[in-house]
Amino acid sequence: MASIKPKPHLDLNLPVSSSTVTVHAINTTLNMFCKTFPFLSPVIPGHEHLNFPTFAFLIDNKTLGKKVLFDLGGRKDYWNYAPHTLGLLRASSAGMEVTKSVDEILVDAGIELNSIDSLIWR
Repeated sequence: MASIKPKPHLDLNLPVSSSTVTVHAINTTLNMFCKTFPFLSPVIPGHEHLNFPTFAFLIDNKTLGKKVLFDLGGRKDYWNYAPHTLGLLRASSAGMEVTKSVDEILVDAGIELNSIDSLIWR
């Protein structure tokens, strides 16, 4: 059996900081069964389909009083995606369910939407 040899990590040149953040993983309620391609490549034999949930991440820096939402979820009204995105979904997805939008999930959790300073959509 071949042994695994570690590779040296890349120097990311991250600045020194004493700040910490709290990261909340949020199940966006988007569940999808689809073909692996065009979402991932290369396609590994035996993994031609994906069955997965999606998540959003709320990053809260209490020291700075700032919140950032990194949203990897899907729209509840997915039929209103941009035509190109909707075409990809229709061509590759065998099934999709979205029960709540991310804003609904946040409000249900007691998070005021106007308390979020930045939003990053994938």
